Amino acid sequence: RRPWLLFGGPVFGLSYIALWNTLPQEAGATWKFVYYLAAYMGVSIGQTSIMVPCGALVAELTTSYDERSTMGGLRAVGGSFLGTIAAIVHGVITNDQSVASYRISAFVF
Repeated sequence: RRPWLLFGGPVFGLSYIALWNTLPQEAGATWKFVYYLAAYMGVSIGQTSIMVPCGALVAELTTSYDERSTMGGLRAVGGSFLGTIAAIVHGVITNDQSVASYRISAFVF
């Protein structure tokens, strides 16, 4: 499990920052497509490399069905709550719609 987390963290972080980066105007549409496709694939691979081991961890923490259900439910509710907070903070940071504000948001998250 640890190698997946160690691999997924940097891949996810760097790909997420790349996803919010803008390419120069001179870059062709094909290169922009390839760049953002690679960034999105990196985010997906990094997120999967982190979330699958974290989701499987609940089964190893307890043998009780009720405790596993409670822990899984709390993880889902907590993730939804934090996701909502992150969306609100992202909206506040990028309120002026400037390129710099999106870069700041990428580094914050």
